Amino acid sequence: MKKYEDLLQAMSDFRNSYNALCLAVADYENATGTSVNDIKGFVESYPFDKSLDELAIDQWVGHTTESFSGVKFKVLNYEYIATKNIPQGISAAMNFDPSLDVETNVANMENAMKQVRSGQITHAVRDTEMDGIELHNGDVIGLYEKTIVASGQDVNEVAKTVIEKMADDSTAAITLYYGAGLTESVARELEEELIENYPFHDIIVCEGGQHHYFYFISVE
Repeated sequence: MKKYEDLLQAMSDFRNSYNALCLAVADYENATGTSVNDIKGFVESYPFDKSLDELAIDQWVGHTTESFSGVKFKVLNYEYIATKNIPQGISAAMNFDPSLDVETNVANMENAMKQVRSGQITHAVRDTEMDGIELHNGDVIGLYEKTIVASGQDVNEVAKTVIEKMADDSTAAITLYYGAGLTESVARELEEELIENYPFHDIIVCEGGQHHYFYFISVE
């Protein structure tokens, strides 16, 4: 549960807030074996000074909103914000402002998550054909939202192809969260190439530590 603790503490420090805190929760039941009840127990045990007013919850592939909609947390008040993927959850959480009321925060967080286009870089686990692309076990594959749009053998090359399809004239920022299967040096190599290719965009690279996915990509 260390990742959850780090996330909660980082957000607490960033917002300097004790009366409300945002939590972006991924579907770790699929990724790491962590269940909804595990996350519920951790949230309830975290030493909040007052209450958890905003809760941004991630809805991942195969993970339905109902998994959390019936969960009752032992906190004074919270609003349920159903995001569709991890980048949306993070964007929603980072747009929380403790100086604003609950209704305004919910509106701002929901608006922020709608501005996010999401990509994932992972690998094929069997030989198959999906979205018109022939895949072989072990191939690196790139998804834009839920559609496979690229495949290959090099993680960073596939990531660049996906980003090309995601970015447009309205893009202001490209954020990459690199997973446990990549070293920081590989991620920094991609960062350097993106800075060169997108000189008028903010390029942000963070350690995500996620399993099974080389990158989570957020384009806003």
